[in-house]
Amino acid sequence: MAGRAVRAVLIIAVILGPVVVFAVGAAAPGNLQPTLRSVAAARHLVLGTAVRLTAVDNDPSYDDVLATQYNALTPENEMKWATIEPSPHAFDFGPADALVDFAEANGMVVRGHNLVWQEQNPSWLTDGHWNRDQLISLLREHIMRVVGHYRGRVAQWDVVNEPLAEDGTLRPDIWSEGIGPDYIAMAFDWAHQADPRAELFLNEYGIEFGGPKTDAAYRLVAGLRAQGVPVEGIGLQMHDPVETSPELPALPVVMARLNSLGVDVAVTEMDVWLPTASAAADLGAQAAYYRTVLADCLAAARCSTFSTWGFTDRYSWVPGRFPGYTDALPWDSELRAKPAALAIRAELARGNPFNR
Repeated sequence: MAGRAVRAVLIIAVILGPVVVFAVGAAAPGNLQPTLRSVAAARHLVLGTAVRLTAVDNDPSYDDVLATQYNALTPENEMKWATIEPSPHAFDFGPADALVDFAEANGMVVRGHNLVWQEQNPSWLTDGHWNRDQLISLLREHIMRVVGHYRGRVAQWDVVNEPLAEDGTLRPDIWSEGIGPDYIAMAFDWAHQADPRAELFLNEYGIEFGGPKTDAAYRLVAGLRAQGVPVEGIGLQMHDPVETSPELPALPVVMARLNSLGVDVAVTEMDVWLPTASAAADLGAQAAYYRTVLADCLAAARCSTFSTWGFTDRYSWVPGRFPGYTDALPWDSELRAKPAALAIRAELARGNPFNR
């Protein structure tokens, strides 16, 4: 184990170059100085993370790192349909309100996630026997009520989440089968009506490195924009095992192609999974992965949002969902900065006064 720790420190030195002087060994205290947030400000970057209300309510040390290191947050589950409309026409904004209040109290941007998805829907919706007109009415009411409730308080919305299957076809779900493909245009139009100033995203996984699904996302957004549908951004989720790093050179090409549609791209849910058997030895590779993706975002014509799906391994979804993987986030379970956090700061600090 000691040998692995030494190797990790050496890899950090290679990755971080002149800013390695910020690091203290392989991990720094949770309240990293200078903060990620401070160096992100000079790059005009929305630097965010998904958060859980249970953590915000019960873990002061989590709150401290969140508020000092990040300038944006995404409610992890609190804005999903099952939570926010648990009964027909009955909305529970309490959990999401609490996170929006936290963000505003700490000068943070809010990304709304999400308005339309095939998962985490309440049983009253998925088990109902709805005709097309009824589904349209339910979807319109939901979007108008939720976006309207947060009008002027949520800067970005993931309007439609994961509409595409792996082969690039439209995913069969309650919306595509019950309404038809035009549910996507409807959702964006209603979100725009409810808050014309919010930036509206289509959010998808598995499109960051090219292929049929990327092609389909490109065609989908191109077609929507040709119809005047207010799609303004494409979210790249980037839930990636560290061993996919050989595919990273394709990312700038994908970003440029999507930007050519006249939309922003955003990294919306990034985490980099480490194999459980070699997690400590792979910290340097994970740091390099985070830094490369951030560098590509900063270099893109239109990419001003970089957000991870959580920031600490203490609350990561990865081990429970993907057995054999662990430690996917920039802060460890003790809220110490990992090499990944230091690499993110190093990339943000390029050209900044901190990089001396």
